[in-house]
Amino acid sequence: MNNRNQIAIAIADDSKMMRLAIKEIVQSFGYAVIIEAENGNDLLNQLEVSVLPDACVIDINMPVLNGFETAFKIKQNWPSIRVLIFSFKHKQWDHEKIKACGADVYLSKFDHPDLLKDALQNMMNL
Repeated sequence: MNNRNQIAIAIADDSKMMRLAIKEIVQSFGYAVIIEAENGNDLLNQLEVSVLPDACVIDINMPVLNGFETAFKIKQNWPSIRVLIFSFKHKQWDHEKIKACGADVYLSKFDHPDLLKDALQNMMNL
């Protein structure tokens, strides 16, 4: 955790409604959302000029730069940032692809919010 009282989170999702929903959920867990981005490129640009978050919650399917590419670039440039990627896709994503991009956790957007809470807590304890 940086010099803050709360764990700081960045959210990247091309759906504004989903970003706002995830933000509300994450804040209800006691985390601070410090970055909201509409795609991976937007997130990377914001990371370059702002206080770094402790973790990023990133949608896989985004225009401009998808979640796998975004996670890979985050881990290259800021390896201490934890990355959770998520998607509406029903099928499980290839675990090798998830590992290869450097993501720490994968969740489905259909999962219960408690799983997001548990995943963030576990990820921050890595």
